[in-house]
Amino acid sequence: MKAIQVTVFTLLFGLMNWTTNAQIEDFLTVNKPMAVDFKDNEMYMILNSSGGPVSDGAVAKVDLTDVDLNIEILVDNLIYPRAIHIVDDYLYYAIPTSIRRINITDSNPVPELVVSGTNYVRAFSYIGDELYMAENDKISKIDLSLANPSKVTVIDGFTEQPLALDALNGELYIAYGHNVSKINVSESNPVLTDVLINLVGKIYGMDFYEGDLYIEQSHNYPSGQKNIMKYNVAQNDFNFEDVVTYDGGLTIIDVKFHENDLYIAFAGFANKISILEDADTLSIEEYTFQDKIQLTPNPATHLISLSNLNSDVNYSIFDVNGKVIKRGLVKSDQAIVIEELNSGIYFLKINDDTLKFIKR
Repeated sequence: MKAIQVTVFTLLFGLMNWTTNAQIEDFLTVNKPMAVDFKDNEMYMILNSSGGPVSDGAVAKVDLTDVDLNIEILVDNLIYPRAIHIVDDYLYYAIPTSIRRINITDSNPVPELVVSGTNYVRAFSYIGDELYMAENDKISKIDLSLANPSKVTVIDGFTEQPLALDALNGELYIAYGHNVSKINVSESNPVLTDVLINLVGKIYGMDFYEGDLYIEQSHNYPSGQKNIMKYNVAQNDFNFEDVVTYDGGLTIIDVKFHENDLYIAFAGFANKISILEDADTLSIEEYTFQDKIQLTPNPATHLISLSNLNSDVNYSIFDVNGKVIKRGLVKSDQAIVIEELNSGIYFLKINDDTLKFIKR
C-alpha cells in the first residue's frame, strides 16, 4: 500500500465543503480519562487524576443504561495506568512495568499479574489469542492462551513511541509520532509498511469502525482545532471529518466506537468523555462544479481534461502540502499537461471550486 502524505490541513479546509450530520455532546464528567473500552452496555475506563507516576489512578466502569451514569471504581491506587483492553470476561490494563487483569464478571474483582517487565505500555490490540502492546520503542505481544505468558518482541526500533494500536484483517495498525503504519502479524519477521505519514499532530487514539480507521488529530494541532480523520483502508483514500472545535488546551487522548457512536476521551484537565452519536454518518462533500464539469481521466498520467467547460478559465494546481505546483489558462477545447508532476494526489482549483485528481 502506498503511503499517503499529509503535512498541512489548511488548504484542504479551504478546498472542501464540510458537512456533518451529528453533534458532539458532553457525555460523562470523570477524573482524567486516559482510555476506554466496552463490554455489552458497560463502558470501562482508565483514570489517572494527575497524569504522573503517583498512586491515584483507577479502573472504573459506567452502565450505559443507567440514566444517572454512576461511576463504579473497580480498582484504585494505581500508579499511572494507561492502556485498557477487554478480551472475553477479562479486562487487561497497563501500569508502567506490568500488565494486569481483572475478571469483570466478579462483584469484587481482584487484580492478577499477567506479565511483568513491560515498559510504559500505551495501547493494546488483540488478534487471535495474542494481545499486542505498544511499549516505549517497540511492539510486543503475549499469548493469552498460555497460563503463564511471556512477552515477545514483534517489531522494534521505533524512533518515536507507539501511542495507538488497532487491527483489521490480520494486520496491526500502529500510530507513532505523526505516522500510521501496519504489519502483517502472520509473518515471522513482519515489516513495517507506511499507511499515512507526516500528519499534523501526534496520534494518541484511533479505532476501526466498519473498515474505516478513525484517527484523532488534536495534539499540537493549531490552537482551538480538534479534528478526527477518517481513513478508508479498502479504497486507500482519506477524508477529514471536522468533529469538534474547542478553545484552550483540551487534547483528545482516546477514541473508541461502541455500536455506531464514537466516544472521545479528553486528556489534560478536561475531566470528561464526550460522545458523537451516529458518527458513521459523518460525510464530506467536495464541490462538483455545478454537477456539470468533470475531470478526466482520473487517475491520469499525461493529460487531464475538463468536460462541459463553457469558457476559458485560469487554474492552479496544488499538492497536498498546499504548495502551488502549476498555474495557467485552460481553454474549453484544451487539456492540461501534467506529465511533469510527480505521482501523488493533487487539487485543481478554478475560481472558488476545486477537483481532486491523482497523478500516476
